[in-house]
Amino acid sequence: MCWAASLNGEHYTGKIVGDDINGKYQRYEVQHALSAKEALSLNKKDEGRGMFGNMYKPGDMSDKFWTEQQLYRAAIRVYRQYFPDAIALITGSFCIADPQYVLDGPLVFKKKTNKLRDELLAIGGYEGNDDRANEIFNEYRKLLKTLDRL
Repeated sequence: MCWAASLNGEHYTGKIVGDDINGKYQRYEVQHALSAKEALSLNKKDEGRGMFGNMYKPGDMSDKFWTEQQLYRAAIRVYRQYFPDAIALITGSFCIADPQYVLDGPLVFKKKTNKLRDELLAIGGYEGNDDRANEIFNEYRKLLKTLDRL
C-alpha cells in the first residue's frame, strides 16, 4: 500500500498496488462514503479557501480519512475485494526490503513481522544499530520464505 502525506496535511490517503487475480498490475485508491459531519467539515474548510461551499455531500466517495485506523479498515476492504488471492497487505512501498506494518494476512506472519518492524523502529533503524538492523532484516527474509507454508 502506498501512503501520501503533505505538509500541514489534515487527512490520510492510501492506494493499494499489486497484481490482481489475472496477474495484471493494478492500483486502487482507498475510498469511503462521507458522513454528514465529514462532508460539512470539508465544505467549511473549502469555503475558507475561497472555493465553493457545498461541493461535498453525505454519501459522496472520498479518499480523505480522518484517522489512520479509518484508512486501515477501508484498505483491508479494498484489498480483500480486488486482491482475493493475495497473501498479505503490507503498508509502505513494495520496493522496501525491511519489515513494514502488516494490516492483513496470516496471523503468524502478521504478528512476527509487526514485532520485527517495531523493534527496527525502536533501535533507530540502521543508523541506530546497524548490526541489529541487519539481523532483523535477515529474520524478516526468512519469515517471507515461510509465507507459502502459512
